[in-house]
Amino acid sequence: MTKDEKTRIREMAANGASYLMIAETLRLPKEAVRSFCRYHGLAQSSQEDASVRFCLFCGKQVSTLPHKKERKFCGDACRLA
Repeated sequence: MTKDEKTRIREMAANGASYLMIAETLRLPKEAVRSFCRYHGLAQSSQEDASVRFCLFCGKQVSTLPHKKERKFCGDACRLA
């Protein structure tokens, strides 16, 4: 795991992302993310907000509306990059 990945895990965990969301975004195994978070004391909330996702390119928070298709990117710049 690189320093950049560790930094992004810390940021995303602080914003309330689940282990699965972080793992999918960074393309890492879920258990590796979970182990890292537990070792470094990054609390996992028991209630996940399904409407909050993170951009697959830059990692910024992307919110979606209920009953709509989940957005994977924050905008065209990231989607087309």
